[in-house]
Amino acid sequence: MNVHSPKGYDKLPGNKAFSIDPYIAASLIELLRYFNLRPEKMLMWECCAGRGDLMEDLQQYGMRIYGSDIEDHPGRIPHLPIRTGINVHDQTFVPDEVNIVGTNPPFSNPLCERLIAHVLEIALRQWVAMFLPYAWPAAKSDFRQEKILGGGRWHAYARLGRRVDLVEPDADGFQDGSGMTDHTWLLFRPADMPFADARLVRLEPQVKHTKIRPEKKNKKTKEQT
Repeated sequence: MNVHSPKGYDKLPGNKAFSIDPYIAASLIELLRYFNLRPEKMLMWECCAGRGDLMEDLQQYGMRIYGSDIEDHPGRIPHLPIRTGINVHDQTFVPDEVNIVGTNPPFSNPLCERLIAHVLEIALRQWVAMFLPYAWPAAKSDFRQEKILGGGRWHAYARLGRRVDLVEPDADGFQDGSGMTDHTWLLFRPADMPFADARLVRLEPQVKHTKIRPEKKNKKTKEQT
């Protein structure tokens, strides 16, 4: 698990924090290669970079990447090229040298749909990849269905090889499993590519390496014996 100190973006109950599972980056690389794209030849803009965990993991695959975020998050990785104070909604274009715009957006934020729609509006020549809950495309949202999924650019969605964990481990490296949920990468093609129905891509199954602390079994009382 890629964890940096000070830990987390926002604290969760029990003094836990959100984190980034390295498999999120690995699954995006696998999805891009499925479509014969070469991540090591691509330049990516991570538009909601946070601390930079996803950026750092993607760099390990040779991808060139720069990031931005509206906030200067605690624990931001200092050696990464992240510009803070940058609001995605204020951007009017994406430089031509950028090949892909990708992020794990704040999907619990009600403005998440608007953010994704705006990225699709300004990234006309680029691939766009969004990491979201697996059920996100099925939600009953007219805006989502019309402006995002129905715009003719939805290319694929990935069935990940395992669940990801978005909660950092404790001091002993154990997870409690509370962050393990089904997610997907939604991939959108450049606007000038021919239309095709979105394809479900099943990624290779992965062995789950996260350690889950076993539940403690209550000792039987005399009444139970």
